[in-house]
Amino acid sequence: MKPLNSEEIESKLLNAPNSKHNIDLLAEFAFDIQHQEPEKGLEVAERAHSMSEELGYTNGIAVSLKAQAQCLLSLKDYHEAIEKASQAKAIFDNFNNLNGKATSQSLIADGKFALKDYTDSLTAYLDCLKIYEILDDYDMQTQVLSKIGNIYANVGDYRTAISYQIKAISGNPNKISIEVGKVLKKLAELYHQSGKLLASLDYLNKAAIIFKKHNQESSCVDCYERMGLILIQQKEFRKAEQWLMKTHEFRQNTRDDEGLTKSFMNYARYYKDQEDFDQAISMYIQALEKASQIQKQGLIADIRYALGQIYHLIHKDQQAIEEYNQALLICSQVDKMNLCSDIHYSLSMLNETQDNLKEALFHFKQHYDINHKIWRDQKELESKNILFKQEVEESKKEAEIYRLKNVELADANNELKMITLSLEEANREKELLLDRLREQTESLEELVIFDGLTGLANRRHFDEQFKYEFLRAKRYGRTLSVALADIDFFKKVNDTFSHQVGDDVLKTIARIFKSNCRAGDLVARYGGEEFVFLFTETSLENAVLACEKIRHSVQIYDWDTIHEELKITVSMGVANSDNFENQEDLVILSDQKLYEAKNNGRNQVKK
Repeated sequence: MKPLNSEEIESKLLNAPNSKHNIDLLAEFAFDIQHQEPEKGLEVAERAHSMSEELGYTNGIAVSLKAQAQCLLSLKDYHEAIEKASQAKAIFDNFNNLNGKATSQSLIADGKFALKDYTDSLTAYLDCLKIYEILDDYDMQTQVLSKIGNIYANVGDYRTAISYQIKAISGNPNKISIEVGKVLKKLAELYHQSGKLLASLDYLNKAAIIFKKHNQESSCVDCYERMGLILIQQKEFRKAEQWLMKTHEFRQNTRDDEGLTKSFMNYARYYKDQEDFDQAISMYIQALEKASQIQKQGLIADIRYALGQIYHLIHKDQQAIEEYNQALLICSQVDKMNLCSDIHYSLSMLNETQDNLKEALFHFKQHYDINHKIWRDQKELESKNILFKQEVEESKKEAEIYRLKNVELADANNELKMITLSLEEANREKELLLDRLREQTESLEELVIFDGLTGLANRRHFDEQFKYEFLRAKRYGRTLSVALADIDFFKKVNDTFSHQVGDDVLKTIARIFKSNCRAGDLVARYGGEEFVFLFTETSLENAVLACEKIRHSVQIYDWDTIHEELKITVSMGVANSDNFENQEDLVILSDQKLYEAKNNGRNQVKK
């Protein structure tokens, strides 16, 4: 149903049969405009609340409090939203209004989730789920199960997150409802983040069909946009262009300026990946104009950094530095730490090539300090995630104990022993993980994690991260891949051109490797001219694709900038963790595959 506008609501209020009906209309209107005009929605809901109190209209008080909570969530005033939703829930509870109680509880859960209080949020969502099961409201069950999945995704447990999203779909008999479409879209995002591109495309296509059936054009276009981005990753540019064009046309017709900004950025990525840098720059400039009109500072920073990267690639260093500095200025005003780190690193590399060593050192230190803070924040989040899982186990134990009170005492004691043993094991695992996190934090200041020449991680840091990621992959049934790379005929480079040229090659290779890796990947100097890559959540096939991209980038690089007679290629060996019980054997296999590549003619990837 299309939301009412201000004139329509005023007309309905004038023709309402009584004051209570007026209040219900006001609450409904506040709900309709909560996303587009939350300030106005809150004002309307407060007006309804005042009228309800004057009349002693209890249901109106509860409904208006709930509407206030919804608007406050949109305004990101989460504590106040939780307070209003709790007051509404108490009233609905007194009158045994299950639907009102469930929606109020859901708002409380949403607020707790936004505040990252995941344990209380999970408990509140589970309470909602029980009520919606009683009411046989399958769409709301789907919505709540999907939100529970979002909690697990936020604490890094993607396997459980995906299982809840699938459960959300399978439990709804209406397989083409809008709520099912939203879950399919969420599943596509999770699979995309995990590097499972084909599965992501499949879910996006299914979601788009549902959205189209319900005339949800905006959601449908969001699916098309992500499909286009995935196809760019797969180098299927002709198919990608079709989806990008559909997305762009829709956003032009609906005058969605923020969407158009992202659309221009997507076209820029499309042209950049085909090395049509002039067109890519043109698209980024159009994106920049749109982002400036709507004053989206975060997008402006992203665009300027992307422009700087292209200017860097085509050796327009001064323009690259200007764009990087503009992006850096914006990053200091908005919370974009990862981007800030990347900009400092890029500026460090650029200044180094221009022999501005003082500036290069300054930016590299900034890059290191920010990465250090990000690392600490990640470790803190990991600690919180462990505690969250422990609290969930505690809650399960309490629920199980309550259930066991209704069965025979002997069976109850036996089952309780099993639960206690399981909980003790979980406690032991928690303590081991917390001890490990404390040890890592205490020793961080003593570790030198970067290789001095290339700026990449050194072997010591790689070995530490690899061991941790390998154990984590095995524990949660995930996959990772490792690749070893060796510069072909590197000894000839040193002997023929000088060790200085050899050092320049190593530094340039490091930049190429870094720029062709995802933010979550780790690339390190393994020793001499040998490098190692760690691709988490990545299958062997996707790792090979990534390595081919890296190898090709090295091959096509303009090495004349270092020496006019210089040509550099790399050989790479790739292995996957699926059939290995320890990380050493995985490195041994990737090393064997590297030698196969070198013995087979070099400048190739072997798996």
